[in-house]
Amino acid sequence: MKIRGIRLENVRRFVDPVEIAGIGDGLNVLTAPNERGKSTFFDALHAAFFKDRKSWDREIRALVPYVGGDPVVAVDIELADGLFRIEKRWNSRRNGEARISLDGRLIKQADDAQAWITDTLKSPRDAGPAGLLWVRQGQSGLDDGGDTHRARRDLLTLVAGEVEAMTGGRRMDMARDMCSKALDRYLTAKRRVKSDSPLKRAEDDAVEFQRRREDLERKCKDLRQELDRRRELRRELVELEDPEETEARRGRLEQAEIAHAEAQRHHEALERALELERAKGIERDRLAEKLEVLEKNLAELRDAESAFVAAQEDAGQQNSAVRAAESRTSEVEREFDTARRDAESAAEVLKTALRV
Repeated sequence: MKIRGIRLENVRRFVDPVEIAGIGDGLNVLTAPNERGKSTFFDALHAAFFKDRKSWDREIRALVPYVGGDPVVAVDIELADGLFRIEKRWNSRRNGEARISLDGRLIKQADDAQAWITDTLKSPRDAGPAGLLWVRQGQSGLDDGGDTHRARRDLLTLVAGEVEAMTGGRRMDMARDMCSKALDRYLTAKRRVKSDSPLKRAEDDAVEFQRRREDLERKCKDLRQELDRRRELRRELVELEDPEETEARRGRLEQAEIAHAEAQRHHEALERALELERAKGIERDRLAEKLEVLEKNLAELRDAESAFVAAQEDAGQQNSAVRAAESRTSEVEREFDTARRDAESAAEVLKTALRV
């Protein structure tokens, strides 16, 4: 069995998902400053292999982050049958999940998955790899016992021998020289990044990748908005193509057309009434002017009557004037009759106009 990767989520300081991938054959070294989460990975790995999915003991509760949540641990292991993923989730209700996937395909879950893990990670005395997983801070992943003590002692002895072989004598000096030469490729004497070093190029690439990432995030945001708009348009299209909705729209359209035709008829009637009102106004103004002329003629007629009376009083003294006056009176009387008839006709027309 070979461990190829481990992924944590909601485990202590790692609330967001974090993953160690690409673990290869041979010796793999995980280095980081203190309190950066190295022990968290080992504790999570121990829980994934040796803690039941329904467990909620002190070690599982210690994995819960301060903000709360269900711890999730996934481990990729390589066996003879392929690349397996062990995934476990624990919760306070003690009904956590366990899943086993082979090359991305779910093959076992729940109690079947737990049984598969137990059978795969059997103890050393049964030719299993459990005793050689790791020794962490003076503890092994096995219960105390004769075989486990021996497995732990053999493992510590092997590790101690390797450490002694690397740190003793000239090998340590060679290792330090190799480290110094490797650092000189990247850093100056003042431990600043060299301008022509792969590290500088990597930093420049990181800046460029960050810029490209931000640009892609903006594009993703725009695409997300366009997708939302597309979904909205599709929803509207579905509503438009719905037979019931189409029939309802047709009914509303017919009602609107009927209302529009009624409004058009009302508008035309109103226009005719306004046109008639304008015509009546013009006729009223014309009759008013004619009435004014008639009133002026009546005034002249009254003046003529006054002159006629004066002429009659002077008839005894001026016979010739009387005859002329009589002639004029007859003429004036004719005009008076004509004017009176015109005035009466105008009065009737005025009354008609006023009634209109």
